[in-house]
Amino acid sequence: MESTKLEKNKQNMKIATKDGVIVELEAPYCSAEEWSERTHIPLKVIKEALYNGKISRYQLTPKGRLFVNVVAETQRVLNTPAWK
Repeated sequence: MESTKLEKNKQNMKIATKDGVIVELEAPYCSAEEWSERTHIPLKVIKEALYNGKISRYQLTPKGRLFVNVVAETQRVLNTPAWK
């Protein structure tokens, strides 16, 4: 019952781009495991990319866990030119 109540109150973050496009995100950060599920990229590849700085990351403390910066990754995708 508690999870149903939380689901009803859950609201996505809305971010406006320079072009006026509004993008909705669940949260500004997520774990490597969750990003792997969302993108279908193997977890090992995600963790290596986070460690090497190839994926935008967030780290609360200097020796803390690395999280994917969902906002920065979304902006990177939106700013990538179309393939021609």
